[in-house]
Amino acid sequence: MSNLIPDLLVEYYLATYKTLEFQKPFGEGHKNSRIISVKMKQFGRCRISSETFGSNMSAPKFITQDGSIDCYPRQVQFFFSHKVDLPDGELEHNLAFIRWY
Repeated sequence: MSNLIPDLLVEYYLATYKTLEFQKPFGEGHKNSRIISVKMKQFGRCRISSETFGSNMSAPKFITQDGSIDCYPRQVQFFFSHKVDLPDGELEHNLAFIRWY
């Protein structure tokens, strides 16, 4: 697992659970921070209902405030599941690692 992933997971969980503190193992943080696990399951494809998603290049389009359209090419690098300890117990998240170009 890349050293970048734990940093991104901390960022993700801080944004998702605004009332909780998170840090990576052996990282600096608040004394009540929840330490995220470095264990995760990595997948090359993800199936949701009858549709299967894989690693592919695409260019999603976003409409800006002035009405123009911006395209941001991206590639799904991999999918993964990750568990985090929350006040009500452990919760599994299914996420995608996307490289934006």
